[in-house]
Amino acid sequence: MLRAAKKAFFSFLFVFLSIVPLSGQSLKFAVITDTHIGSEESASAELEAIVRLINRRQGLAFAVVTGDITEKGRSVEFREAKKILDGLTVPYHVIPGNHDCHWIGHGLTNFRNAWGDDRFLFQKGDSVFVGLNAWDSGHLAPEDLAWLEKTLGNAPPEGKDPLRRPERLRLSNR
Repeated sequence: MLRAAKKAFFSFLFVFLSIVPLSGQSLKFAVITDTHIGSEESASAELEAIVRLINRRQGLAFAVVTGDITEKGRSVEFREAKKILDGLTVPYHVIPGNHDCHWIGHGLTNFRNAWGDDRFLFQKGDSVFVGLNAWDSGHLAPEDLAWLEKTLGNAPPEGKDPLRRPERLRLSNR
């Protein structure tokens, strides 16, 4: 029973999402989170299986990896995770979680060494996706807020850009 509970604890979330903005064009992507590479031997094998599954899925535009990629934020864990995630045939975007940054003093540096930045903003069709590092108890750092404000401040006027146009999205796991 304890082994099953431990296995469930170390399992990670993986879903396919489809959003339909007001434009009516469906956009499908994958979300991966809490892979905890380095927590136990099966974590790498599980992530490899998820990458294979994503690669077989037709019509995905990209994948988002949303934190706790590693167990302790060690460089060896990041190298392993990146090696596996680089096997994706769709572009992917990554933000760190508390396990990636909090457990050792240089975890965030290790994350940035692997992926370059701990935030992203990109547009696909009429949808804009923003990922920010909120690993410190869910709070955003002042420099991240300044980056977001500057980025949004450079957007075209309201109605000309999805960053300035409020839309309702329908989410689906199909």
